[in-house]
Formats: sequence, C-alpha cells, structure tokens
Amino acid sequence: MRWIKKGSLFFGILSLGVSLIAWESRSFALLLVAAAFALASLAMQLASSQAIATSMIAVLLSTALAEVFVGQLLEFDSVYYDPETGYTNTYSRFVEGFGSRPNPGSHNVRKLFKDGEVLYDVVYSIGADSYRQDLAAGPFDAHIFGGSFTFGEGLNDNETLSSFLLHEHGINVKNFGIHGYGVHQALYNIQNGMSSVDGLNILVTAPFHIPRSACMPSWVVGSFRYEISDDIAILNGVCPGGFLLHRIVSKSKIYSLINKISGVNLYAITDADIALYLAIINTIFQESIRNNSSFMIAYIDGLDQELESTSWTNETLMTHLKGISHSLIDITLADKTEYLSKSFFIHDKDRHPSAKANQARAKLISEGILEYSPDS
Repeated sequence: MRWIKKGSLFFGILSLGVSLIAWESRSFALLLVAAAFALASLAMQLASSQAIATSMIAVLLSTALAEVFVGQLLEFDSVYYDPETGYTNTYSRFVEGFGSRPNPGSHNVRKLFKDGEVLYDVVYSIGADSYRQDLAAGPFDAHIFGGSFTFGEGLNDNETLSSFLLHEHGINVKNFGIHGYGVHQALYNIQNGMSSVDGLNILVTAPFHIPRSACMPSWVVGSFRYEISDDIAILNGVCPGGFLLHRIVSKSKIYSLINKISGVNLYAITDADIALYLAIINTIFQESIRNNSSFMIAYIDGLDQELESTSWTNETLMTHLKGISHSLIDITLADKTEYLSKSFFIHDKDRHPSAKANQARAKLISEGILEYSPDS
C-alpha cells in the first residue's frame, strides 16, 4: 500500500507544478493536464472511483491534445511579444483603480511571428507620469484621451496621433492614451485634474470602448467603475474580478474556435451598456464645461456585429454624441470600418492604426478643432 501513497503524492506534486506553469503561461492545455494528474492522485486514494477516474483522465488528456492541435493548426498564437525585450515583465505595473500602467523610461517592444518575422520593433518613451513622453513642453493646446489607438500601439514616438498633431499641425497635445483604457479611465483623470483648463479635451473613441466601461474584458478588472444617475456617471468602486470559470475557459483554443465559427460575440453589448458609456461621455462634457474648455469627440465606426444586439447603430450613436460634445469628428477613414484600407493597419495580424492612419486622422482632427468659450 505504501507505493500507492507514494504514487498519489507524486501525482499531487506533479499536478501542483504543472498548474503553476499553466498559470504563468496562460495555457488551458496544461491546466487540463494538471487536472488529470490531480484526478490520478485522488483515484489512487479511492479505489472505488478508479474506473470513473480513468475515463475522466482519458477525456482530460485527449482534450489537452486537441487544444495543442487546434492551437497549432489555426496558429492562434502565431504572434507574440519577444520576451527578450522585457515588455512582458518590466514594462508595466498595476495601478489601483486604473489597471495596467507603463513604467517611466524607454522601452523596446518587439512583436514577432512564430517563424521569427518581425511584426514591429519599436520604442515607447514613457514620461515620469507613466503616460507617453511629452513631445514638447507645456502649456498644452489640448489633452487627448483614449486607449491603444491614442497611445500609439506598435508605433514609435514620432508616429503617434499626438506627434502628427504637433509636427504637422502645430497643436501641442498631452497624450493620456494607454493600452486597453476606456472612457471610464478618461473621466476619472479629468475629474482629478488631468484636464484642459481654458482649452480643449479630445476623446478618441469607438464602440469597442463600450464593453470596457461595462467591466466586461478581463483586463479592466480593478479599474474604476461608474453607474448612471440622471444621465451623469457616478463613481461606484472598481470593476469586479468577473466569473473565474469564464476567465479560465476563455483561454481555451477550442473555445475560441467555437466562438469564431459560431460568430458569438464574447462581449455582447446591450442598450444598458451603451447608456452607461454615453453617461460617462456626457459627464466628460460637463467637466470640460466646468473647466471652461471645449470637448471634441473623434469617433471611429464600430463593426456592425458590435452593435447587433442593441437598438443602436453607428449613425444613431454619432447623432447622440454630437449632442453631448462641442464638436464630433468622424475619423473612421472609410464609409465603414469594414472597408478600411489595409494600409491603415499595422498588419493583418495586428489591426491597430498605422502611422499613415494617424497622420490622416490628425489632419481631420486639426481641421475640425473649433474655438469655444462658455460665454460665447
């Protein structure tokens, strides 16, 4: 009987070790293997359950193999960040209420294909305030808010939207864009003094920001959460951790394949989510007025599928947004996002805006900027 106990302990330790590796690598396949080892450890202690356990172990290991096969066949992980650049380890830290925030300094970021081809190899210069390094000293003509599109994901410092606004249009902009941020982080910044006074606030936004303010994606966990009160957004804690099971299963390649084939939207937007999104933007508008500043929305069309479960369209959203801003500029660069030229993306595998897209959008924003005074 001693060998059974030793074997049970061995598989228990093995399960724990594989679980830790699975957690670090975010591998659902390894998590299944760890579960199989844990079940084997338990079965060795309970002889009556060995037949059922053996069948379950076979299912777990078979599913793990299928995970690996699907991942390799469809190349879900064909693009990755080069770990030698330190981007995945030292680039950012968690900031209470905001989520991830870059560390000050100069950071080389390289994204590669599995075959070694470089998707992009750039440098992000981050200032002491943990936002993208100011391109020129203040005072600033405008403050610009948004997510990775505003930050300049996959682009060097001279290829960002704020860079083109400064160097081609003479508009000195403070860039408050961060990867994964939404309108809720923009509002919190503005409410806490990171805002234009007697100037201009610009919000670069699109329907993909709606799930973020509704606390749907995993990366917004711990960021500021707002609720609606008379069309105004009121701070109400932080985004909760969400359902653990869904967060685990969402790492599955098979699960991703099923959703891709079925066309299921993992972040299905509701009318209530849009109402919150609009209330947050309306509050940004009111805060801008309070600071004697004008408020411009630079809007990018959402994909049709993003709004399909709501009563809204891009057109009706834009009409509403015009009423809660001083100026709205359509910077989609096409009649619909679906029709955008490939030259406006970094790559088919990374559809963040290219330098060409930022240059074109900066031109549209500069042409649309209107002087505003609350007394006019």
